[in-house]
Amino acid sequence: MTWSRIAALPLLAFGLALAGCAKEDEGGPGKGPPPAMPSEFLTLASGFAAEKVTNAAKPVKLAFAPDGRLFFTELDTGQIRIIENGTLLAAPFATVGNLVTGNECGLLGICFSPTFSSDGYVYVMATISNGTPPHKQQIIRFTASGNTGSSPTVIVDNLPQHTVHNAGNIGFGPDGKLYCSVGDAGDVNLPQTDGSLAGRILRYEANGTAATGNPTPGNPEYCRGLRNTFDFCFHPVSGGLFGSENGPTDNDEINYLAAGKNFEWQTLPMGVPQSAIGYRVRVYVSVIAPTGICWHTGQQFGSEFNNNLFLCSYDYAEIRRLRMSGSAFADVDSEEVFASLNNTGVDNKPLDIVMGPDGALYVSTFTAIWRIWRW
Repeated sequence: MTWSRIAALPLLAFGLALAGCAKEDEGGPGKGPPPAMPSEFLTLASGFAAEKVTNAAKPVKLAFAPDGRLFFTELDTGQIRIIENGTLLAAPFATVGNLVTGNECGLLGICFSPTFSSDGYVYVMATISNGTPPHKQQIIRFTASGNTGSSPTVIVDNLPQHTVHNAGNIGFGPDGKLYCSVGDAGDVNLPQTDGSLAGRILRYEANGTAATGNPTPGNPEYCRGLRNTFDFCFHPVSGGLFGSENGPTDNDEINYLAAGKNFEWQTLPMGVPQSAIGYRVRVYVSVIAPTGICWHTGQQFGSEFNNNLFLCSYDYAEIRRLRMSGSAFADVDSEEVFASLNNTGVDNKPLDIVMGPDGALYVSTFTAIWRIWRW
């Protein structure tokens, strides 16, 4: 996936502040008509409203800290920014230096230590210069003191990099391990090459060593055969890992990313048993360029949204709602367009989506961060 194919004013008043700042908005009747739909949206599910949280410079990844602050990464500036009490803070939390930018390179994923309240650790994944190509990707840990990050520490170094297919998402699972996605780095052979870390989901301890319990001891590989898993999310109850996978000119996917599985990009090697092939939750024969993906628990939206999976389509400038069921919540019961954005160039295409502690959905585009809530 390239930015050209896959490759957005002041803050509007919140009807509801971030968690920890105001009471949760329960929605419901008797509130009058919803606010006017912003011009950046073409459609929005009935009973929902959208508002701009802030303008931003390519906020490619969003993550809520346990205390309710919204952190995001700016792809090209290398800045980690914070929204607190509904306001974008003027000073960045930290800036990643020696950054390689352009195409799909830059400051990418962000997540928080499971023990953030005591250690203050914030993790990011970034494309870092080697002086001359090929460059590399790193996972870097900062220590938070209030709204300032310091003591940058590289915990994972020399991950594969290319101008495209870097993936770059990171997140801690319910098992306390650090997961990251690495694309095929522009080489279709690497996802099936033993010893390579490209085209994979990797799993680490919090200190950057290969996690215990991985399919191969001492190796960070969790699963392989992936082209470019732009985003992933864990089911809040089952802990299952779901990823948005970008195909070439067809076969975009939502994958159930299980340990030891092979997702067959580009060609499955001879001798791999059928039992080792990963499960595709959803296959899009026509390209939609899936980007952000997240679960919703039904909080604020209503119980009918519990176990719903939300997926951003970059090509169609849409947010899709998938009703899920089954023991692993990996069965798609139905799919519909939840919101469509005004598709003007690349500025207004959705990049990331997360559920906030207030139950609202937060969506980033190339130029803004939006909040969608039930009116």
